[in-house]
Amino acid sequence: MYQLAFVGTSGYLDPEFHSSGVINKKSDVYSFGIVLLKLVCGQPVITRGEERIHIIEWINPLIERGDIRRIIDPRFQGEFNINVAWKAVEIAMSYVLPIGIKRPDMSCVLLELKECLDLEMGSRETQTTKSHILSNSLEIAHPLAR
Repeated sequence: MYQLAFVGTSGYLDPEFHSSGVINKKSDVYSFGIVLLKLVCGQPVITRGEERIHIIEWINPLIERGDIRRIIDPRFQGEFNINVAWKAVEIAMSYVLPIGIKRPDMSCVLLELKECLDLEMGSRETQTTKSHILSNSLEIAHPLAR
């Protein structure tokens, strides 16, 4: 008889797997949440060095302090919609809850990410509209400034 052995990259495996050895649909949700956190934060899943810190341990104090600017990948250089950023973090954190039954199903993942994208697109449309209005106002106020 063969025994299955699960192999995964450190930090991506569901905490329940470590205690029970069982992989299920909610394990996939957890792993996807870790991937999403890594994308949003631009941080490694586990920091290397003297003290190994998991991304969840790194982000929790920042969330408690409401420090979204330190959470979001610094490569954005502060150019992001704060509401969209918080929504993305909120979604990712709901996927990495330590108890699998409290995590959403993968069917919810697509809907939640689509809502976040819609929020971002709406934000961009608002910015474009504001820029267009400002541009038109300047042309009206200073017609020779073209």
